Amino acid sequence: MSVAILKSVPPDTLNALPFVTVAEQCRDLVALLTPTGEMIFLNVAGRQLLGTNGGADGKAQRFADLLTEPDTARFADEILPSCINRGHWDGSISFGGRVTVRPVSTHARFFTVPGNAGEPSLIVCNARSDGDGSAGIEHQARMLEVATQVASDILARDSGVQALEQFADAARSLTGAEHAVIAVGAAEGNRWEWFVTDGMPPKQSLYIQEGFCGAGIPSILLTRTTPLRLRDFAPAASDDLAPMSAFLGVPLRYDGAVIGTLFLLDKPGGFDEADEVTVFTLGAHLSVAIRNLRMYKRHRALVAGLIAAQEEERRAVAYDLHDGLTQYVVAAQMHLSVFRGAIERGEVATNKDTRSAFETGYRHLVHSVEESRRLVNKLRSLALDDIGLAGALEQLIAEDKGQAGWRETDFRHNVGDDRFPQMIETALYRIAQEALTNVRKHAAAQTVQTLLLLQTDKTKNELLLEVCDDGVGFAPGTDSADYSHIGLHGIAERVRLLQGHLEVVSEPGRGTRITVRLPLFAREEEA
Repeated sequence: MSVAILKSVPPDTLNALPFVTVAEQCRDLVALLTPTGEMIFLNVAGRQLLGTNGGADGKAQRFADLLTEPDTARFADEILPSCINRGHWDGSISFGGRVTVRPVSTHARFFTVPGNAGEPSLIVCNARSDGDGSAGIEHQARMLEVATQVASDILARDSGVQALEQFADAARSLTGAEHAVIAVGAAEGNRWEWFVTDGMPPKQSLYIQEGFCGAGIPSILLTRTTPLRLRDFAPAASDDLAPMSAFLGVPLRYDGAVIGTLFLLDKPGGFDEADEVTVFTLGAHLSVAIRNLRMYKRHRALVAGLIAAQEEERRAVAYDLHDGLTQYVVAAQMHLSVFRGAIERGEVATNKDTRSAFETGYRHLVHSVEESRRLVNKLRSLALDDIGLAGALEQLIAEDKGQAGWRETDFRHNVGDDRFPQMIETALYRIAQEALTNVRKHAAAQTVQTLLLLQTDKTKNELLLEVCDDGVGFAPGTDSADYSHIGLHGIAERVRLLQGHLEVVSEPGRGTRITVRLPLFAREEEA
């Protein structure tokens, strides 16, 4: 956590930091200070206690301005040096400075938390009015300090599922709970996707995942913004499972959305407010670990998709070489071999078959040259570089029409000579290329319609490509719909990698329509 960052970030970004998320849930005053005594954050409970708006706007101010005159001097001479040298200070201080509305005597604990690499530590002040007792606030402050340090250590040391397992173990250890469960919500936010359990035998863990988390209290946490603590809690269990009692759960939030829940079960005497602070602190940092794990899994999926798309392209090139260029070359070789034999026998001038073999072989060589040029253009369209997406698609459609013998083709667009990001243009060209190849090889179509539209309004900025034919069609989802054979797999991977949308509509005897929408994220990146 950086002092410089905290001073400069806007309030909405400041509020997304894990520490701030935790502090805003505390019922006591929590302030974040620099080593020089500047207050860069004061939680809602603290502002209400003192009757001040200090810290509400994310701007730094002097913490001493909140204190009475005697404690102002003590803050500079005793409290700050103790925090810097010893790491903490405990005692009574009185608020009532020039920026506070009401005087309040409190028991406070100051402790340091480490900054990022190469940056100074920060100081946390946790204070409670003397009327609320000092023992509880001191215990809570210590648990907040310990939980923050434990979470920082886990994030610095571990990653992935291992980090989640360490968080679950830490939650059990710090609270004295028998069982801990981390349930991660699916991206759509209405169900659980996967679980990490700690302190549970396999049978009980399975029960938690399949039965207990399916509905009821844990699912409530998907829509809850504050911790949930229950002293008497006895969910139904099967005869061979031990009963569970006492529940403490916190929603795991990241960037304003609930991404999961951390809950604890079974603690003798039940959970208290200090446990709540501890688990909420761990949960704030755990949310970061879950987010990192999701990004890692998404990265792996994207890499796997990219590899699959590359392999699909290579396979398509191999098929084209085998079905096209190789056949022409082999045929040319056979006919020219006949011609060479005739030369060796001196029969070139008198044998009509020899002359025919030469002419046929020559034609096959001409076709081979044309086919090799087509394959080169398929690997990288020079037209795409020279005349843009619309022009390249128009040229591609004309070439495929001549090769396939379609009776009619229709290409409409509204992009003119506009240029788009290179990866978008390349992806749409390849998708159109694959779709038209599918039509040529599998559809037995007579009419092909292609549409390219730029769709821009307040809610979207995207390019739409649609290829429609009147061919034999197929039944999506059946064994006959061999996606890897008809090329839809490669199209789907390209669309997914660019976070687009693919729709395939087909029916036996009714043709096929392929619609692709790709978002334009940054027009300033246009080539």
